[in-house]
Order: sequence, then structure tokens, then C-alpha cells
Amino acid sequence: MTLSRMLSKSCRNGILFSYAFRPFFLLTGAFAVLIAAAWGLFLGGALPWPDALPASYRHGHEMIFGFAGGAIAGFLLTAVATWTQRPPVSGPLLQMLCALWLAARITAFLPGALGQSLWAVAGLSFWGGLVGLMAREVYAARSERNYKVPVLLAGFLLAEVFFFVSAAKGAEGADGMQASLHLGLFLVLGMISLVGGRIIPAFTQNWLRMRRPELAVQLPVFDRFDLGAVVALALFGVAFILWPQARPTGVLGLLAALLHGLRLFRWRGWLVLREPL
Repeated sequence: MTLSRMLSKSCRNGILFSYAFRPFFLLTGAFAVLIAAAWGLFLGGALPWPDALPASYRHGHEMIFGFAGGAIAGFLLTAVATWTQRPPVSGPLLQMLCALWLAARITAFLPGALGQSLWAVAGLSFWGGLVGLMAREVYAARSERNYKVPVLLAGFLLAEVFFFVSAAKGAEGADGMQASLHLGLFLVLGMISLVGGRIIPAFTQNWLRMRRPELAVQLPVFDRFDLGAVVALALFGVAFILWPQARPTGVLGLLAALLHGLRLFRWRGWLVLREPL
């Protein structure tokens, strides 16, 4: 069965939009291949690039807010059903959010002021919709542990606003666009730190209990050390946005890297190397 026929059947049966990871992971996977090819053709001089913004800013935006944003949406909107014990976000709402994400990716490559305006509307609508859906799920379930997730997503929305406001200024907004990309990058890192800090030790602990109970390993829960690592990463992010060339910024970066390396070491991942997950 061809891919197009499989997708058509999945859409008819409602499978594709039953969980957010299905359409979003499919879209982001395809987008990763296409955007990498397009960037290579541009660098080789075989493909023109929209002239409204410098190519590096447009490409950086699409990697952070496009590719990473789609993957984040697919993961969070799937995981939130487990976190809150509510039905998964699916159907028309999920279809609409996917359509906004796809529209933003297409309009990102339209030239001129009109293309840039459509890109901004689609991109901001996607992030606004994602923030709204996540906030609805965690607040409806009163899942206080997850209240921070919509706040982090709202940071992406604000970074998007900052990017497009700066882009509207042309060359004068170059520093603002760069700062917004740095902010978006560190929000991605913050999301990885938050979610990875939950699922990596939890999955490792569960596997050890089931497969190697004789070890009686008790992995550390989120404690002051983890909090210190997260704070160091946040401080490095702020410093890198405001003073990217300063020596103290580099020192903060090395400290954050060291603390997160020790954080991974504390989860004892070498004990589960035989498990592909």
C-alpha cells in the first residue's frame, strides 16, 4: 500500500488525528527533509530565497519555531492526556492546529510584505492555539504540577511576537530577530530539561524495577541539585540573549553543561543500555 493511500485511509478512519503525535511527527519529519534540501540548494545557488528577510534569520526561525515547535506540539498534546487523565486532544481542533502550523511553514517562503504578514498571522495563530489548548487541559484537570507548561509555551508566543515586530523594522530589527531566535532556542532547551527530567529517570526506574529488581536501585527525584541545574541553564539563556559575547556568559554555559551532565549521570542510564527505548 502506498503512503498516500495509507494516509487517505487513516484520515477516513479518524486515526491520523486521534492523537497529536501522529500528524505532527509526520509533518515535522517531512519538513525536516524538505527544509534541509531547500537550504542546501540555496547555499549552492540553485534556489532563490524570499528577499524580505536575511536567509539565516528565516532559516533559524523555521528550525526553532517551525520544526521544533511542531515536534513540541505533537509531544505535549499527546502527553497531556496521560498527565491529566483527560481525553486526548483530537479531531477538528487538532486538524485546525495542524493547518495553522502548515500554513506558517508555507507562507514563510512567500516573498514581499504580504508573504511576511501571512507568515506572521499563521505563526502567531499556531502558538496562540497551542497555548490555549494546553492551558485548557491542565487547568481543567487542576494539574498544578503542569501549570508551568503553558507558561513556557507562552514564552514561545512572546518570542514569535518579538521576532515579527523586529522583522517589520527591516535591517534595524536585526538585533531583535537574533535575540528572539536565541530566546526560542533556550525555550526549546528549557522544554527538554523539564520533560526529559521527568520521563528519562521515570522510564529508567520502571525498567529497572521490572527487569533488574535485584539491583534495588532508587534513582533521585527532582531535588535541589536538579533545581540548581535548571536555574543555571535559565541564567545562561538570559545571559546569552543579552550578552552573547561576554566571558561570564561562557562560564555560565560551561557550568550549566557540567550540572546537566551530572544530572544525567545520576539517572544511571548505563544500567538500561540493552533497552532500545
